[in-house]
Amino acid sequence: METKDENKYRNYTKCRNQVKNELRKAREIMERDISSDAKQNPKLFWKYVISKRKVKVRVSDFISKTDNSQSITAITDQDKADVLAGLFSSVFTEEPVGEVPILEPRRLNKEFQDSVIEEERVKKELLKLDPNDNEEVGRRRRHLGEKKTSSEIRREKVKMKKNIGLIGGISFVIGSIIGSGIFITPKDVLVETGSVGLCLLVWTFAGILSLLGSLCYCELGCLIPKSGSEYQYLMAGLGKFVAFLFAWTQTFVLTPSAVSICILTFAEYMVVLFDHCGTSKTLVKLIAVITMIFLAIVNCWDTKQAVYLQVFLSAVKLIALSVIIIGGFVWHGRGMTGAMQEGFSGTTNSVSSVALAFYNAFWAYEGWNRLNCVTEELKHPHKNLPRANIFGVTLTIVVYLLANVSYLTVLGTDGLQQSRAVAFTWGEIVLGPAGILMPVAVLFSTIGAANATLFGGSRILYAAAREKQFPEVLSYVSCKRYTPIPSIMLTTILALLFMTFGEIRSLINFFSFAAWLFYTLTVLALVVLRFTMKNSHRPIKIFILFPLIFIVCSMYLVVAPIIQNPTVEFLYAFLFMLGGLILYIPFAHCRTDRGCFESVTRLVQYLMEVVPSPYEPGEL
Repeated sequence: METKDENKYRNYTKCRNQVKNELRKAREIMERDISSDAKQNPKLFWKYVISKRKVKVRVSDFISKTDNSQSITAITDQDKADVLAGLFSSVFTEEPVGEVPILEPRRLNKEFQDSVIEEERVKKELLKLDPNDNEEVGRRRRHLGEKKTSSEIRREKVKMKKNIGLIGGISFVIGSIIGSGIFITPKDVLVETGSVGLCLLVWTFAGILSLLGSLCYCELGCLIPKSGSEYQYLMAGLGKFVAFLFAWTQTFVLTPSAVSICILTFAEYMVVLFDHCGTSKTLVKLIAVITMIFLAIVNCWDTKQAVYLQVFLSAVKLIALSVIIIGGFVWHGRGMTGAMQEGFSGTTNSVSSVALAFYNAFWAYEGWNRLNCVTEELKHPHKNLPRANIFGVTLTIVVYLLANVSYLTVLGTDGLQQSRAVAFTWGEIVLGPAGILMPVAVLFSTIGAANATLFGGSRILYAAAREKQFPEVLSYVSCKRYTPIPSIMLTTILALLFMTFGEIRSLINFFSFAAWLFYTLTVLALVVLRFTMKNSHRPIKIFILFPLIFIVCSMYLVVAPIIQNPTVEFLYAFLFMLGGLILYIPFAHCRTDRGCFESVTRLVQYLMEVVPSPYEPGEL
């Protein structure tokens, strides 16, 4: 026979379900009416889009509160009428969405339904128990607490998922470093050094310095396990202002220009490879724009897909370089070792020429720090970050040295200096008709470098916005895709704008000293943190001489180009960095915006379905 409490609970459940059904019907009717009005009057389209999302949020929020209610009193018709009236009257209000983690709850339907069923089952069992039997009641309540309740699911915080494992991390390091440099710049290094021996030494020392920098970043990444790389380390070691200047320069110049250069190089080689389509600049830029949009879609759609793409592109690069290395060994086995026997004959005596050779080599090693930008998305970062950085950079050094030996063995010093594209010339001699594989390898290499740069660079903007030094909406994450769509979209737009300029390569040359300046300051921050955070846990701690050597060498790379060629463009680049003060003082330091971005934030939330993603210290 049914007890009084069970009957009361059954009536409550029935009424609650009726409210849910009526709310869902009301939402459907409202959306249909607004959609009909929007079709008749195109100006109502944006109101339709925004109102549709507001209705979904309010209905989901009311249902969630009803599900979480501890009271089992009956819900009257007046309650339902009040809810519906409030819902309809607030559709076109300007209230912000707030921190609603789920705008479209379909992804949690199964888990949510299971949790509701489990809660109802346990509640019914609790009603049947003797209230005086505290032990049994406690056991049942503990059983309920072991499961994720519907309220916990609704309150689940949205944050980027850890989709990057050790293989993915190594792929990002290799993919970021190996771009078009190793296929083109060996000629420039040999021309500036003048001899085979010094050329190989420059490649070796440039790789060792990159490895020292990577070791320093390993300690910093394990000490401060946040995404954003240099931004986080500069903020902890040297303060917010220096960190802001880095984020300002990286976001608005270095990242978009680097991405656009890689993609324009890809487009140029694509046009040359398929020359029957023509070679106009318009075609090059059209291909570049399409490629940029493709990479943006992949990175916005799913982090896993971006990682898979990076692993594939890195594998193609290594296969192409393996072909070059094996070809060099074959020619060496045939006795063609003339160039390698020249040693240091013809070595230059010019210090500036050696410096230029180092610059060309370092350009080929650029990207050794990219993995630190995505620390929060790395699985087991305290283990995988040092492993991926050290293995990736070391493997790249070995591959670069062997590839240069192969170039010198096959082409000789004269052939290497006269070649316009070293890998292409090598392919024509060694592979014959199959030499077309080398241009294809450069295509994959440049697109891989662009993908890694976009992936990592957008996280720097994400980290700076999360610290409220940029508009906070740029740190929001998609509640469906778990990707920082606003920061990716802004980086993409800036890269597309850079593609419209003709001489961005000269621009990046003048800003290269800025990149090494921030590398120097970041490693200096490591030395400072040895004193200010000396008691903090460090899973990896490098020998203090390593960062000091890196600081001295990188400072030389900062000052040398300015002394050797003191052009006014360096002054412009320096003034641009200091120009960040115009925004830092009023917006980041004094916080005088007074809500001027709230309307933009609401619009971005409605259109992109993104929500705040705060950092939790214990989540790593």
